[in-house]
Amino acid sequence: MLLPGLVAIALMPLVIYLMYPPEIKATPNAVDFVRERLGKLGKLSRDEGIMLDVFVVLLLLWAGVPAWIFGDTFKLNSTTTAFVGLSILPVTGVLNWKDVLGEKSAWDTLVWFGALVMMANPA
Repeated sequence: MLLPGLVAIALMPLVIYLMYPPEIKATPNAVDFVRERLGKLGKLSRDEGIMLDVFVVLLLLWAGVPAWIFGDTFKLNSTTTAFVGLSILPVTGVLNWKDVLGEKSAWDTLVWFGALVMMANPA
């Protein structure tokens, strides 16, 4: 199962390139353009850094890294992992109640999706 997946990942960019060749083949000013835009962005803010850290932690938890290192005792399911990330954001101040209330429909979708995924995965 691992080998076909790795082959597919390796070949997919080539297949997409052949099916949909790029319209623009030469971009001589791309490097300068990107450097200019990155310069305008400035340094990573505190909230952006915390969000990046939370994202990395969630990826590691979803991949089951704690279970690989410490054994099955530390295996977390997807719902627990999502709630860990969701709990860190308001505690650190990255997400506040004004943001939560302003995006009510997105949170409704997230809660319903989480409940459905939890019901689909038997314990």
